[in-house]
Amino acid sequence: MINVPGLPDGLTARPPTLDDIDEVVALCRAEQVRSGVAAHTNAADFTSEWQRPSMDLDLDAVVVQEGPRIVGYADQSDGRAWVAVDPSAEGHGIGTALRRWTEANARHHGLPRIGQTLPRTATEAMSLLADAGWTARWDTWVFSIPLGPDLPPPHLPDGVVVRSIKRPDEERAAYDVVQAAFGEWPDRDSSQTFEDWRAENLDRDDADADLLLVAVEDDRVVGAALCLEDEDEGWVAELAVPREHRGRGLGRGLLESAFQRFAARGRLTAGLSTDSRTGARTLYEHVGMTVTEDWARWALDLD
Repeated sequence: MINVPGLPDGLTARPPTLDDIDEVVALCRAEQVRSGVAAHTNAADFTSEWQRPSMDLDLDAVVVQEGPRIVGYADQSDGRAWVAVDPSAEGHGIGTALRRWTEANARHHGLPRIGQTLPRTATEAMSLLADAGWTARWDTWVFSIPLGPDLPPPHLPDGVVVRSIKRPDEERAAYDVVQAAFGEWPDRDSSQTFEDWRAENLDRDDADADLLLVAVEDDRVVGAALCLEDEDEGWVAELAVPREHRGRGLGRGLLESAFQRFAARGRLTAGLSTDSRTGARTLYEHVGMTVTEDWARWALDLD
C-alpha cells in the first residue's frame, strides 16, 4: 500500500502493476474527453513509461481504488507529474490528494520543481493548481495536418537523406541529437538517460522501425524524427535538429518525410505537440499544420 494523505474515507492507494494498464488508460482517456480534448493516451504510453529502467513503480506511481475499481492515478518522474481522476469520482478531493502526493514524491527525489501540462479547457483543475501555489509557465499546443495521396516530395538540402535508423550507433546518435536540441529549453525537465529514452521511443510496444527517422549527411546523423501511429493518425513524438544544423530546412524535410510515410500507410492526419519555449511553431505553420488543442504547463518550485 501507499500512503496518500487526504484521500476520502473508503478509498485505498497502492502501486500500479502491468495488469492495471487497460483500466488506467481508460481512466485517463475518459478524463481527456471530459476536458474537451482528444483521447491521446494509449497502453503503449504507459508500458513504455512504467518499464523505463529509472522508473520505480513501487515508489513513483500510485492508483486509487474504490473497492476493486480504479478511480485515480498519479505518477512523478524527473519533475513531470501526471494526475488523473475518473470523471465519475471528481469533486471529492482525490485529485488534490494525488497532487500533494506528487509534490512530496518530487521533494523525496530532491527535485527543484514539479510540473503538469493541462488543457486550457480544464479550468477547474487549473484553478486548484493556482490556489496551491502553482503558476503557468508556458503554452503547449497540439498541431495537426490532413494527409492525402498527392503530398509534395520532401524538401531536403543537397547531400541529406532521410531514412530509418539502421544501426545501433545511429540510435545513440539520434539520442544525442534530441538531447542537444531539447537541452536548450529553459526549465527543461531532467535530461533522460539513453536507456530511458530508448524505452520510451525505440522499445515501445507500438514502435515501428520504419517510422524512426534520421536525417543523414556524410554518414552523420544531423536530425531525427521519431514517429508513431495511433488509429487514423500519424504522430511525430520527437523532432530535433541541433543548433549547428538549423536554418537549412532539415526540420521541414524531416516532417515532410514523416507525412509521406504516414500517408502511404493510410493515415488520414499527422499530429505533434510543441510548446512556446521551442520557437518551432512557425515551422509547423509553414508546412500547413494548424493548432487543434491549447494546453498550459503549470509548475511549482519546491523548497
